[in-house]
Amino acid sequence: GLRWVGGGGGAAQLVTVSYDGSLRRLDPGAGGTFALLRSDEHAEYSAMDATADGSTAWLGDKDGAVEAVDTRQGPDSKPAQEVPVCAKKVNTLHLEPVAERLLAVAGGDGSVALWDVRQLGPKAKPVATAMHTNTCQSAFFAPDGSQRVATTSRDDTLRIWKGDRGLQPGATMRHNNNTGRWVIPFRAVWSAHSDGLLCGGMGRSVDLFTDDGKSAGTLRSEVMTAIPSRCAVHRALPLLAAATASGRIHVYR
Repeated sequence: GLRWVGGGGGAAQLVTVSYDGSLRRLDPGAGGTFALLRSDEHAEYSAMDATADGSTAWLGDKDGAVEAVDTRQGPDSKPAQEVPVCAKKVNTLHLEPVAERLLAVAGGDGSVALWDVRQLGPKAKPVATAMHTNTCQSAFFAPDGSQRVATTSRDDTLRIWKGDRGLQPGATMRHNNNTGRWVIPFRAVWSAHSDGLLCGGMGRSVDLFTDDGKSAGTLRSEVMTAIPSRCAVHRALPLLAAATASGRIHVYR
């Protein structure tokens, strides 16, 4: 997992988590040095998100548990007690970006759940839950504060859920998400204006959808000769970056 935190420009820092049980922070403004924030040789972290200021991070593991870490306390500090949030691996964690109160969890058991981070403890219960019929690869809040959640699943659907209404189903889009063993699973992302979704496609393309579930076109290029598994949208400029397993990043305007 990767997450930019802190101020813009040179003040921004990159927080990373790894299967080796480490949580680190890269400070580009300090000569590219890494600071160790958390280390647990017995943990295999599979997902992470953090507050915008980087003071708190939430780590998900392969066993379906989440723990909160105060990044200001140092690598030897004791984290909060682990909270089981799904029956299998935690695939993604995403903190609602406006209020930073709800944490969206995508589970390997097909579950989608919203948790209130202010009450995340041993006896906590999810605020809302929903299910796919196969593994849920990702769950991401819309950036506009509407609390809509976009999910990608191995059941060959992309879905939008209404988080402010207990994960009431919204739009459903049929999409081939069975990437096989050699391609990283797809994860649909929101457009910068929260009016649609973008997702890599098996046809060596980026597939576009409106937020009401309609196809909005496809992006292709003769130089994009591999499947773009992951996409990232610029928050301010009309730019899309699509990354492939061949090690290339393709930028579309």
